[in-house]
Amino acid sequence: MKFSIRDLLWLTVVVALAVGWWVDRTSYRGLREENSRLSKKLKETDRMLWETVYVLSRKEDRIVGPMTDRPKSSALAPNLPKP
Repeated sequence: MKFSIRDLLWLTVVVALAVGWWVDRTSYRGLREENSRLSKKLKETDRMLWETVYVLSRKEDRIVGPMTDRPKSSALAPNLPKP
């Protein structure tokens, strides 16, 4: 049984695809685990932040939201008296 160059090239393509698929799947599994870990950490940080905002808003008897205390960038500076 003789193999031609064409047969060897096809074998190379098939092996390259199989190895590429295997590398992709193994790295995907690692990324999925890392994503899950970071998602849990983000949820915990978000929960802690909102607990802090709630406590601060209760102390000051007002509702505090994520954007309510941020100064408006379009506000003009007050006119200062001339010396």
